[in-house]
Amino acid sequence: MEVGEYRLSVDAVSKFFNTLYVTGWFHHETQTLTEVTMIGADLIGIVSRIGIAHAGVEHSFGAGKGFCLQALRSTDKLSDMERLQLVFVTSDATVINLPLKLLVEDRDWHNRSHALSSDFVARVRESSGARLLDVGGRSRSRVDRKNQFPGLNVVVLDILPGENVDVVGDAHKMSDFFPEGHFDFVYSVSVFEHLAMPWKVVCEMNRVMKPGGLGLVHSHQTIGMHDMPWDFYRFSDVAWSGLFNGHTGFEVLGSVMDDLQFVIPFLYKTEKEKAEQSAGFESSTVMFKKVGPCRVSWDVPLSGVVETAYPEE
Repeated sequence: MEVGEYRLSVDAVSKFFNTLYVTGWFHHETQTLTEVTMIGADLIGIVSRIGIAHAGVEHSFGAGKGFCLQALRSTDKLSDMERLQLVFVTSDATVINLPLKLLVEDRDWHNRSHALSSDFVARVRESSGARLLDVGGRSRSRVDRKNQFPGLNVVVLDILPGENVDVVGDAHKMSDFFPEGHFDFVYSVSVFEHLAMPWKVVCEMNRVMKPGGLGLVHSHQTIGMHDMPWDFYRFSDVAWSGLFNGHTGFEVLGSVMDDLQFVIPFLYKTEKEKAEQSAGFESSTVMFKKVGPCRVSWDVPLSGVVETAYPEE
């Protein structure tokens, strides 16, 4: 973010119960950062450090551009986030107040997954009248992704019925519901982690897609267990090539992980002393293209693997 002649960004704005943890960097050509603090509601105490190493900007701006702040609050809620501000003070007594929410939003829009998803959406919107299959796109929390694709014939397939669901069925056998080579595009958000056999679903996608058809799948690499007992997998950016490859009839056009997550144990372990310095990624996204028929098969029914039903809530 640029504020006049100043450049700055947050890397982390993390809530851990009653504590907020904020890290980032701050740069000016001639002035140095002398203080960083936070103002707003329910603040009990603040500990901050400035002039610390930041490998991400050291090559461009020099050493000691990083800052770190921890704020203890009397509440564990962030419903008042709009009232919280970071305050930067420089060596010439300049004071810069910035809303914490604004800094979070600015950092979020630098995530690479936005560019990959936007590329896919742009390609879809250029194909007026095309057919798009949304796998697992049932409207939950009032989110109906059909609205992203005006002018297209969008079909939502989901294992459970819903207001926006067109076909109720199991993605592991989607070719039972649609003709071969029927769709120009396939789209799926936060579904692949809930598939008992995602490799089988990939083969099914191939069957119902047209040659040259494009797909986008978004899932997770690090996230808490959810929708139990149907929570099966996590995917890194390099894991996607194990599913979308020449054997399944696809070519990966791009994959990316975003939304860093801290991963720390509930119970302290000496060997995990620096666990908070490593990280996972909430989102993992891949865009792919159908380049040929699927040359493999997995003739195993879902009923032979899973005995439970996907939870309705």
